[in-house]
Amino acid sequence: MKKRTVYGSVIIRSLILLTGLLPLSFSWGQSNSETAVVKRPNFVWIVSEDNSAEFLKLYNPDNPDGFGVSMPNVEKLAAKGLIFNSAFSNAPVCSTARTTLATGAYGPRIGTEFHRPYKLATLPDDVKSIGQLMQEAGYYTSNNAKNDFNFTEKTKTTVWNDTSKTASWNGRKADQPFFHMQTWKDTHEHTLHFPIEDLTTHMNDHSIKNMDRFPIYPDTALFRYTLERYLDNHVIIDNKLGQMVKKLADEGLLEDTFIFYFGDHGGVMPASKGYLFERGLHVPLVVRIPEHFRFLLAGDMQNAQNARLDGFVNFIDFAPTILKLAGIKPSPQHDGRAFLGNDVSKKSLATRDYSFSYADRFDEKYDLLRAIRKGNFKYIRSYQPYYPDGMFAEYRYKQAAYREWKALYEKEKLPPTQSAFFRAKSPERLYDIASDPDELHDLADDPQYHDELVKLRAMLNKQLKSMPDLSFYPEAYLLENMTNNPVVFGQQHKDEISELIDIANLQLQSFDVVEKQLAALLKSTSPWQRYWALIVLSSFGHDADVFVQPASKLLENDDNFLVRGRAAEFLGIVGKIDPVVTLGKMFAEAPSDIALLELLNIATYFHESGGWIYPETLMPERRKTLSVRALGYRMMDTWLTARWKYISTEN
Repeated sequence: MKKRTVYGSVIIRSLILLTGLLPLSFSWGQSNSETAVVKRPNFVWIVSEDNSAEFLKLYNPDNPDGFGVSMPNVEKLAAKGLIFNSAFSNAPVCSTARTTLATGAYGPRIGTEFHRPYKLATLPDDVKSIGQLMQEAGYYTSNNAKNDFNFTEKTKTTVWNDTSKTASWNGRKADQPFFHMQTWKDTHEHTLHFPIEDLTTHMNDHSIKNMDRFPIYPDTALFRYTLERYLDNHVIIDNKLGQMVKKLADEGLLEDTFIFYFGDHGGVMPASKGYLFERGLHVPLVVRIPEHFRFLLAGDMQNAQNARLDGFVNFIDFAPTILKLAGIKPSPQHDGRAFLGNDVSKKSLATRDYSFSYADRFDEKYDLLRAIRKGNFKYIRSYQPYYPDGMFAEYRYKQAAYREWKALYEKEKLPPTQSAFFRAKSPERLYDIASDPDELHDLADDPQYHDELVKLRAMLNKQLKSMPDLSFYPEAYLLENMTNNPVVFGQQHKDEISELIDIANLQLQSFDVVEKQLAALLKSTSPWQRYWALIVLSSFGHDADVFVQPASKLLENDDNFLVRGRAAEFLGIVGKIDPVVTLGKMFAEAPSDIALLELLNIATYFHESGGWIYPETLMPERRKTLSVRALGYRMMDTWLTARWKYISTEN
């Protein structure tokens, strides 16, 4: 067994004994004492991909059926620490969620909201990743092995000292503190891309008798099998976690190391990953508190054992938290705040009840949604409500359960609660999560909840305008104008973004109230005001037939390609054009791959809602030389090919 390390000078040790904690002004680093160096805590983040809290038995203690998988090694961590009942990813998909973790900043504010990025955003000098900040403070940083960020590095310091499939803390110098991030893919989406034959050739360890726990899903043998397989995968993660904790213990590091176990966003059963429902955002979070650094926490958390905390914790809070525990100055660009520290008591944490989340382009599928959760109430705003959640995206539908679900919908064999995923959405939805955790019963039109609806609507608008939210410009425009410094670009265009948000919110009023405003906006000199006015018209559908003529003029004459695309979308929805003929002529005119992808999203909507089929002869020649700066560049051919294959055949 290793000899226990001395934890600093006599002065520091006495201070700890006298006060039980260090003052906020104390900074970890070199001690003034001639006899010792102050020891700093280590940090390990253990991430299981695509993992909602609801799938762990740990998060279902009161469930009479005991639903969820037992993860004994995770439960051992909890026995020496904290269970966060309300931990949320701010984004429901990998690269966007991880970027939020790394930067402590909201993606739509810093230009990192799209999955996958077609072009990596360049962060301002004062927006650095948590790996960079920890390195600059003397920490050894390692990542094994997923490096999935939506930004490019601008500083001389790399994100990690070592990022590889063999990376660990072993590369550090003697007595150097470390920050290690470990990601395991055994619960990732791809693990459920099994062939249908597996139902008879591969037996699962878990057994699901029915799908009552998940009323949004059809109760079929395939859905039960998929859920069983997913729960089995959690056991693999748990075993790996146990091995890593044993390694820390064997090396004498366990009681020097804060261990965070969490999911990188919600689970991968259908309608979870990529969607702003609780099942896409609510993640497990367990933090083991090391014996030697309990004094860094508030007094009522220092001896925590299976302590359950209800206060809301968001991914924007993770970076500020470990900086605080490491004694490192917080970043001025962090949108979050520490959820552990000597000034964060259980009582103060319990007052935190706010979460903001966002969903934008998800691979080749475009949509724009924002959500606020305040206490038990959840408000979801859909800015293109005519797009169903279940719109085709090639990677999603590699999962057999997705395909079966859609097939049952098309055969009209599903009840309304299970059909909603494939139908148009309401512009705004309100749910009481306490009584309706599956978000089945929309309260937005219930007079009893009107005041709550108005309050959360105002709260969301304040959030979007204050950042400001860059996604109210099309991605193609952002790529050309903001990637050198998204934060500065946002501040320079804050007033215009606020105006665009107000235009989008015209969807929430009756058409006769906003008709004159829309007429003026269609004549605006701003292309983005015309763009958003047309989206609003599409959301009104036939109620807006009076605008067929001005929309037709924009389709023929507007000098902005994306505005013409939105004019075609509205005119197709109200049945005034043939979407195949009109969009077919526009495909070859697309100024960029990303603009073409937006147009193909519109074509996909018409393919699904009206059965329109686009001949392969309409597919234009695309650029073949692609940059490797971002994964989106390399995947563009895949996305375009998948879209064309889908819309050119009868599905």
